[in-house]
Amino acid sequence: MAANSSTPGPGRRLLPISIDEIAQSDPERAWASIPLSSDLSVGYRDVSFRTFARAINRAAWFLETTFGRPAASVTIAYIGKSDMRYHILSMAAAKTGYQILFSSHINSLAAHLNLLELCDCHSFLSAPGVDVSDILSARPMRHGVCPELNDLLDSSSVDEYPMHKTFEQAANDTFLILHSSGTTGLPKPIRITHAQVAANDYITQLPEECECGGPEFRRISPINECSGRLVVPFAPFHVISAVILMCMTVFGRTTYVFGPADQGMSADDLLDAAEYGRGDCTFCSPALLEKYSLSEHDLSRLGKLSTIIYGGGVLSPQSASVLTKRLPKTKFVQFFGATESGLWSLYRLGPGDMDYLSIDACHMGIDWRAVGEENKIEHGAQENPGAKPPKVTLYEPVIVRFKDDAGVPRQAIFHVFPELDEYSTGDLFAPHPTRPNTWKFAGRADDLILFGHGIKYHPGGIEAKIRQSSDRFREVLMWGDRHQQAILLIELTDTGLDEIERGDLRVRNELDVLIDQINLEAPVIAQIAKRHVIFTTRGMPLPRTSKGSLRRKEAAKVYQAEIDEVYRVYGDKMGSMMSRVQ
Repeated sequence: MAANSSTPGPGRRLLPISIDEIAQSDPERAWASIPLSSDLSVGYRDVSFRTFARAINRAAWFLETTFGRPAASVTIAYIGKSDMRYHILSMAAAKTGYQILFSSHINSLAAHLNLLELCDCHSFLSAPGVDVSDILSARPMRHGVCPELNDLLDSSSVDEYPMHKTFEQAANDTFLILHSSGTTGLPKPIRITHAQVAANDYITQLPEECECGGPEFRRISPINECSGRLVVPFAPFHVISAVILMCMTVFGRTTYVFGPADQGMSADDLLDAAEYGRGDCTFCSPALLEKYSLSEHDLSRLGKLSTIIYGGGVLSPQSASVLTKRLPKTKFVQFFGATESGLWSLYRLGPGDMDYLSIDACHMGIDWRAVGEENKIEHGAQENPGAKPPKVTLYEPVIVRFKDDAGVPRQAIFHVFPELDEYSTGDLFAPHPTRPNTWKFAGRADDLILFGHGIKYHPGGIEAKIRQSSDRFREVLMWGDRHQQAILLIELTDTGLDEIERGDLRVRNELDVLIDQINLEAPVIAQIAKRHVIFTTRGMPLPRTSKGSLRRKEAAKVYQAEIDEVYRVYGDKMGSMMSRVQ
């Protein structure tokens, strides 16, 4: 039996115990819906809480049989298919006393090995059909093969594997290890404790009524927004799936609708999952929504959803306008968070402010600190090329530890970094021109270019203007660390690559005109010479994180030879900052 038979309130609940309790009190309630085949049109199967709880018990006994019962906290790494075994194993690890490391499939061998070393991991688990031979060759470890999902989901009974600890006893135990996205270097492990899960539980359950933001401010309630059948395209080892969705499915009423197990979920897969898995809401990235906004067919299929939740980036105003006009019956809600800090508490915004976030700084313990300025480049700026572009002060949200003991448990970040009293998020925001407590995401502090002349510049505005100017540009990276002059690294779409490869000059001509416009608006340090442009090639895509965002420093390393050649041939000299002085 569970250690605590009476269910405590939000912020003091243990996931494995809560799952067992639901399996007893409401056994047929659907925890998830999984596809019967990689062809999603074949159909879906709902997985009840009773079946989920039994699968966790089977996995717990399997871990103990394979690796023994740990006398102390021991790390097991797992790399599997994109299915619910990740969730089963994380709960089984919590019951057995192991901590399980989920290393992303997109990690390089060096990243996998670095995580294993940092976590002192000597036991490795993989799913059948997943090749991990290179990892095991480079780092010999005890290796086990996880049972197939259907074997874990067998409907027959299984002995319960009890979790004897109370919340107070287990709060600081690590049961899951995720990792940072690796935007600025090799990914670093992020240890998830039961206390951090409880902090997310607390955030998702906050009431909508709120006096902190100002008159008529109402909080977004993630539990209510996600109370249906939720299609999530994020990988099961992503924090949204591994932690946030666990809170919403176990502590709320969400049913998790999975995509295909043998591949990442594509844009078409998400729409198929919604149709054949009877999904009524989704949680996806702005990039995916921008893709849908370009297709009438996709918009028609997307319009069947009652709620679309998005986060992890900025939704362009053009796409927001198309989506809200074409999908008038669909509610759009923005979430924000990070692996380390969990889900953030936000206020509701109207459809006219979809590119902003209204943040409950009071509840989160956020102190907004100015970090610099950037030139604000809007799409209509070229209509008045002589006008001086406005400067916008950027702010970084710094989470400050509450002084009262009652507040600290709800700050997830200090469960990850208990030694800190402040946590600098590294995110940059620009304030809303009129609405208080409302901000536009402007990039990462890590994205700042530190030129060789000592001046810092944030390239987000220029990169966004180029990227959004044409469907030929997939990604844009402005680079110049330790140099005098900026350089552009541009990844083209297939259309743009086809044109370049057959000698068509339209891409180049479009870019030259755009560079002329940008140079009229940009400060001297950010002005771009037309010869300081590199187009990526098909065989060398720019590296990305699991969230789809660019790994800026790694991208520069991939094209280091080309960058060095451009500077060697065409120079590395900033225009005079005193050019107005005759």
